[in-house]
Amino acid sequence: MTASIYRTRSTHRVLNRIAHQGFTLIEVMVAMIIGLVLVMALAGIYMSLKQNFFGQGNLSTATEQQRLLYTSLATSVQSAGYYADPVSYTRANLFPAVGSFATGQFVAGNASTLSVRYQALPGDGIADCAGAENTGTSAIIITNSFSLNTANHTLECTSSTGGSPVALASNIASLQFLYGTDTDKDGLMDRYLSADAVTSDGLWSYVSSVRVVITLTDNLSQSRDDVVGNRIAASAAMPTTLVQHITLMNTYEVL
Repeated sequence: MTASIYRTRSTHRVLNRIAHQGFTLIEVMVAMIIGLVLVMALAGIYMSLKQNFFGQGNLSTATEQQRLLYTSLATSVQSAGYYADPVSYTRANLFPAVGSFATGQFVAGNASTLSVRYQALPGDGIADCAGAENTGTSAIIITNSFSLNTANHTLECTSSTGGSPVALASNIASLQFLYGTDTDKDGLMDRYLSADAVTSDGLWSYVSSVRVVITLTDNLSQSRDDVVGNRIAASAAMPTTLVQHITLMNTYEVL
């Protein structure tokens, strides 16, 4: 009995001594390293998810900008040369020589600027590039000019109806226009030429389509603040080139 009590007390003393010893320094360091690895892994997952979130947002924004951009460009370019009464008038009557336009000419421009003009009657629903319609009492000639604002990297449109330039899209790195000609008027585009070539060959009256080449720069290539206010440095640029071919709907005149 006495031996049993002695063994029990000895066991309790050993257990108490082990309990009061706690963790060794090596055990604490190992635990800290494991915790640090877990925190770094969670931080990596968080940054990856956040990067995907920003990427999806930028993709959605770029897609919407592309849709609005092409809708505005296509509407204006396709309307070039339009007038309501081809029986009583000709383009030479309605489109006088002004600025870069010759008499009867309805498409003009250079490598990075495009101008088109067309007629709009009161209340006919035909609008300029800013969406403004003819609210007057007589027919007007609308001229829309598209160009790149290199300071803000935006594609802008200026209308002859007045008002400030309208930004159609942002993050534009470069803009180029090429002009398709149909010299035999068979309804088939022959080739795309630069504005200088069209001018030197006297082919502006034969332009039947426009090729628009736009280079966008990804938003992720720019410095920005994250959701908690930390500054994220700029990364390498990720340019995307978009190409659109727009056919003029009013190329041929009824004579």
